[in-house]
Amino acid sequence: MKHLIYILFGWGLTAIVSWCAGKLLLRRLSLHLTWQEEEVFAFLAGSACLGLAVFLMAALQLVYKAAFLGLSILVIAGALHMRIWRRRAESLPPLPLRWKALFLSVWLLFGGVYFLNALAPEASPDGTVYHLALVARYAREHGFPLITNSFFASLPQGMEMLFLFAFVWGRHSAAALCTARICWCCPG
Repeated sequence: MKHLIYILFGWGLTAIVSWCAGKLLLRRLSLHLTWQEEEVFAFLAGSACLGLAVFLMAALQLVYKAAFLGLSILVIAGALHMRIWRRRAESLPPLPLRWKALFLSVWLLFGGVYFLNALAPEASPDGTVYHLALVARYAREHGFPLITNSFFASLPQGMEMLFLFAFVWGRHSAAALCTARICWCCPG
């Protein structure tokens, strides 16, 4: 049970910090978006911001829980200070109730199945050899080590930076849940 709490904490903190960072960025850019667009784009832009911050921290050998917690507190405190939860824009026209019900039922079904599968231990060759093996090594060595014997270490590591942020808290399953975050992002 304790491990499940760490998994959910790692996944949830990654999602919240991504959303907060994106809201801060979009508010700073003063883009004219509806509030629904702002929510989705905030999550996506914030994921890029968080990934960049984790990359820089890994390059500086600062991959520690305390450092990630400090980053999280700074981003969330900035978001609270800017009151990002307040809607500043108009809304899209409302969808008919049957479309909302259809979307919500599909979202709940897919999101639930994906969520439960992501909680299971990583078993795919791609996940264990490429995605999470390198992330686990980055976490063990507190940053980017010199890797000269793996082709996979030469591939782009964009999404893996978000995996790393979640991995330090809840290990493999928390990182796997990060791929399911987009389901959580926009429930309608």
